[in-house]
Amino acid sequence: MTAYGIAVEAVTNVRRHADATHCVVRAGLVEGALRLEVRDDGVGIAPDRAAGVGTRSMHERAEEIGGRVEVVSAPGEGTLVTATLPLRGADLAVREVAGG
Repeated sequence: MTAYGIAVEAVTNVRRHADATHCVVRAGLVEGALRLEVRDDGVGIAPDRAAGVGTRSMHERAEEIGGRVEVVSAPGEGTLVTATLPLRGADLAVREVAGG
């Protein structure tokens, strides 16, 4: 649910603010964690612009489960949002569902 919420917020930010022509969402496992990336080719974020409610909520969602969100952007160069979310307990949940 955390990854989904972060992805939705990041894509919503692309739609509202980026003036992008492309947005790519990727997810995969990296060193026991889920890594989620949302990259756009939009206008980027000005360095002096404060994080809005959506960006803060992405950070808060990740931190609640011991993860983190990084936002890398420069004017005219698009934006990359990367969430790294621990999967502790996920293996247990999968084993329980599988009956093991």
